[in-house]
Amino acid sequence: MARGDLLTLVADGPAEGPRLPVDAGLAGICDVTFRSRTAPLADMANTVMAQVGSLAGHVDDRAVLVDPRSYRVRLQLARTVSPCK
Repeated sequence: MARGDLLTLVADGPAEGPRLPVDAGLAGICDVTFRSRTAPLADMANTVMAQVGSLAGHVDDRAVLVDPRSYRVRLQLARTVSPCK
């Protein structure tokens, strides 16, 4: 990850549910995060929870973590990740 990148981690609640396929949920999270990228981090996280989480059709397993990178970091993940493009 480069300086200025934004790492957003979510539980499955905001990303998928009975009314929301996971691909659509992840796309929505990417869109909301991008549109609110200049907001304070707490506001950005609340926006993701409010706008995308309500589409999923359930309220359990809802968590979001937003981490702006102020320095370059090398990230290795154990699972395949769907990056926002």
